[in-house]
Amino acid sequence: MNSTKTIINIVLSIAVLLPASCTIKGYDTAKLSADFQTEGFLDPDHFQVVVKAYPDRGKKGLISKRESALENAEEQLNDTIIDRLSDYYLTFYAKKMGIRDKTSILFQTEKMAELKKVMSRYLNHGYRAFEYYNRDSSAVLVYRIFKNGLRTEIESIKISFKLDTQN
Repeated sequence: MNSTKTIINIVLSIAVLLPASCTIKGYDTAKLSADFQTEGFLDPDHFQVVVKAYPDRGKKGLISKRESALENAEEQLNDTIIDRLSDYYLTFYAKKMGIRDKTSILFQTEKMAELKKVMSRYLNHGYRAFEYYNRDSSAVLVYRIFKNGLRTEIESIKISFKLDTQN
């Protein structure tokens, strides 16, 4: 009888503690697997960037054009990712500060460099989700950053910008 109570107490303890100790996240996998156009947050953990680049002038032939376009897209990729993340942060920061839009933020060079340095850390959390070519031989790279709590983490970054009080 005593051992039955002990087993019941153990099972109840596990049942009570289990929800607190682990979280199961559900993702809309249909959206994640099929969305190659949206830029920004797909959900709180996934941020997507789309980079489109054209072939260099003078390139002849489909393969040469596509190779050139892909090289151009790859050259732009990291800077574009950092710019999109920074843009998201600045839009969030403007709303948080109670201003209508990010155009009221004065872009000091050193603060922007600091923001871009912080955002560059997220490059290591990403992967190329899609790569495709359009009829005009342009290359499109779709890059996704995945990190648990990514949106919350980015929104909690502490960088203070000066605001334009005349707007």
